[in-house]
Amino acid sequence: LVVIILLLSASSSLLDSPSLAPYPSPEELAAEVQSLVAERPDRAELLVIARSAGGREILCLRIHRGDGIERPAALIGGAIHGDEFIANRTAMAAARLLLGGDPAAEEALEKMEVYVLPLINPDGYQATWDSGGGEAPKQTRTNARGVDLNRNFGKPEKNLPLPLGFSGSTDPESTRWVGPAPLSEPETRAVIELARE
Repeated sequence: LVVIILLLSASSSLLDSPSLAPYPSPEELAAEVQSLVAERPDRAELLVIARSAGGREILCLRIHRGDGIERPAALIGGAIHGDEFIANRTAMAAARLLLGGDPAAEEALEKMEVYVLPLINPDGYQATWDSGGGEAPKQTRTNARGVDLNRNFGKPEKNLPLPLGFSGSTDPESTRWVGPAPLSEPETRAVIELARE
């Protein structure tokens, strides 16, 4: 299984804006995901792969040919940091492209099925939405327990030397806190379990 995590930073203009429009609210994003499944029930399946630390559903779109043939899978993930709104738009654009009948997308789906997680961090996304983007990154970037999910996967098994600033912090007050242990968070465990299936 190929894992592609889209980690796009929010622009400063987004964070300076009192309104987060045209980005969707958490409820609008969930409705958008559900509408894609309703539009293409033959090719799209809605999965709830887990609940976040704050109890929110983590939605996943499984996009496939609908012919029952087992294929390798790819994973597209968006918004692992809750304040990166453009990442869910990118993930949803990929889902729309894959379901839209584009010849290149059809060719790709002949070779694989694709799992799209438009919102890996629904807690941070909700906090960003509720604050209009004005809350401190510790409250919006991380999950409900203050863990930077991108840094909760653990270091590579071969213990490659990584500067701590890039691989996370052991300080719970840091926006890059790795959490109490690798895969301590339901969001990261869900991504790993999906990737291993």
